[in-house]
Amino acid sequence: MRVEVFYTGSSSNPQQFVQVPEGSTVRTALSQACVPTENVSVRVNRADAELDSILGAEDKIVVTAKNLKGAAEVD
Repeated sequence: MRVEVFYTGSSSNPQQFVQVPEGSTVRTALSQACVPTENVSVRVNRADAELDSILGAEDKIVVTAKNLKGAAEVD
């Protein structure tokens, strides 16, 4: 099945479509898309999700880095 991965931490290729087997997890899709799985927030179809969440066909995954390099720290 095909899912869409959008990674806000990448300027070179932020959006990609990947093929994963039925019953795959978010972690599997991110691995296939070469997107990191540590220190990230994940949303699937606009809802918060865990890396072990099961995906459905045409799901949209948005991954945001929690600690962006060079970002100012907020107290």
